[in-house]
Amino acid sequence: LIKGLSLHGVDLINNPQAVRQMPISDEARQRLERFVTLDTHVWPGVAWEKVEARLRSMSYFDFLREHGGLDDECLAVFNNFTHEIAGQSLVNYSAREALWIGLPGWNLLGEGLENTFDWDYRFAMFPDGNASIARLMVQQLIPSVSPGANFENISLADFDYAQLDRPEHSVRLRLNATAVRVRNRADGVVVNTVVGGQLRSVKARHAVLACYHAIIPHLCPDMPEAQREAQKYQVKCPMLITNVLLRDSKAWNASGVSSAWCPGRMHTMIVRLQGNTAGGYTQGSWDNREGPMTLAFFGSIEEPPGALDLKARLRAARSKMLTLTLEDYEREVRTVLDGLLGPYGFDVKRDVLAITVNRWPHGYSYFYRDLWDPDFEDGQYPHQLASKPFGNITIANADRVADAYTHTAIDVARDAVAELPA
Repeated sequence: LIKGLSLHGVDLINNPQAVRQMPISDEARQRLERFVTLDTHVWPGVAWEKVEARLRSMSYFDFLREHGGLDDECLAVFNNFTHEIAGQSLVNYSAREALWIGLPGWNLLGEGLENTFDWDYRFAMFPDGNASIARLMVQQLIPSVSPGANFENISLADFDYAQLDRPEHSVRLRLNATAVRVRNRADGVVVNTVVGGQLRSVKARHAVLACYHAIIPHLCPDMPEAQREAQKYQVKCPMLITNVLLRDSKAWNASGVSSAWCPGRMHTMIVRLQGNTAGGYTQGSWDNREGPMTLAFFGSIEEPPGALDLKARLRAARSKMLTLTLEDYEREVRTVLDGLLGPYGFDVKRDVLAITVNRWPHGYSYFYRDLWDPDFEDGQYPHQLASKPFGNITIANADRVADAYTHTAIDVARDAVAELPA
């Protein structure tokens, strides 16, 4: 455990003392130590536009190999850095993309050892994740499902699911109804669903498809072929969050950390979830030293090596995620906790009370990458072509903006509704 260090450039650059503690070979440590103390400009006198073009055209790892003197063992330290935020390994990133998310390397471009870019992404979290957001939306649409529910109590509010699909309500939500076909008609749309093994039809003036782009060609084969091809461009990136309940917080408190990066492991980072009081839920104070505590492990699955393109790599990673058993994930968690907290009296057999693995092969929307995607003209990006209205059908999903986060999904839902024909 190396305390007070992450792989962000702001922590790593000009910090040879931390590098000397890394559990890698002597040669790799020497290479990294030299890199983090380099203060140079590899392209002096070159205009920034040309510098940026070079950074876009070469991988981050090639940039560090050629100009930072790092080898494969050094680069492996960084590779899972982007698993948590994108579901893709850093090996797929251009130098420009990696630098702009705060990774080290600005010291090779004349920025010095003190002026290192620090990327900060702040977010709010309900105890049950995005489920509270969905429940708040449902309560606004169908108030009788949870009278009195609001932002302050939503995480603990009771929900009457019998209120979701009632004919007297202006909004009806039908669970366990799988859509299998969506068709335009002159006077609206027809949606075929399977409910309890039976095929049913729903007629409406409009329909909004809020699902993955890659599914739409199967749901709506009448769409123009060019649009369906654009929808197939989207390939999901796997996402993994493993929640672990510990008997108590004694060992974690003794370690003196609030979160930890895990280079080379399945999970990129570990965060202590303590002190969350959102939505009416109370989890105890941050400095609580008694009773159970929870950790969240964020990560993904590393793509296989070789000459595969990015989308083939992502498909292979998704397939591997599904072949792993609960025991595989559990073994990984126990191995990391034993190494992290074992020196502070932690016993994985005694102190791990529960492990819940949340794996999403479909976790993140595909992000365009400098090295793997063409420079499309505005309006001609696949996600833009894929999301065009089709008759009485509009499309809302995070894929619509080639982004993966909750706020963008909400924005595109508003846009899709605005596109509905009068």
